[in-house]
Amino acid sequence: MKKLFNTGLRSEPPTQSTFQQSWLNKVLGGICGLLMLGLPATTLYAAFGTSSHTMLTNLGVAWAPANPIPEWQRGVSIVVSLIPVTCMSYGLFFARQIFLDFANNAYFNFKIVKSMRSFAAGVFTAAFSGLIVSPLIGVILTLQAPAGSHALALHVGSQELLGMLFGGIAWQIAHVMTKAVALAEENAQFV
Repeated sequence: MKKLFNTGLRSEPPTQSTFQQSWLNKVLGGICGLLMLGLPATTLYAAFGTSSHTMLTNLGVAWAPANPIPEWQRGVSIVVSLIPVTCMSYGLFFARQIFLDFANNAYFNFKIVKSMRSFAAGVFTAAFSGLIVSPLIGVILTLQAPAGSHALALHVGSQELLGMLFGGIAWQIAHVMTKAVALAEENAQFV
């Protein structure tokens, strides 16, 4: 009998179905890799291509500055806007690792559990930081506004809430997988 953990608990020869699953996992891993790199790049592109006035309008701030917003304020707001995207890219890096491990027929091991936890943490942190980033950008961009014109606009949407829920669900699945891997390793010792 084959050693179960080096082959991902698969003891039968590859079939058409396992080939299709391997191919699908490779495709999903590739998509995660593209998004991991593409999301920060498109966020930077959008941030540099958007005027300060448009940024303020998108945040729901009615103040229109008489003078252009200083470049340092725009720069800080761009860096802050990258926080959720960077967290999501971190999570996507580990999702990519999971799919590539699946493509290599590794299913029950602690490396996958660790990657699943890191993915969950990235998704949860991205969603949670998304709640904080918009008000913070509004404050940064209106620092030089006259008294009474500073903005603190909080937006809580379903995207952020569902992202935090999904991150929590993935974290809990990883916790259960830890127990499953431990049981599978214990059972493999008896075979």
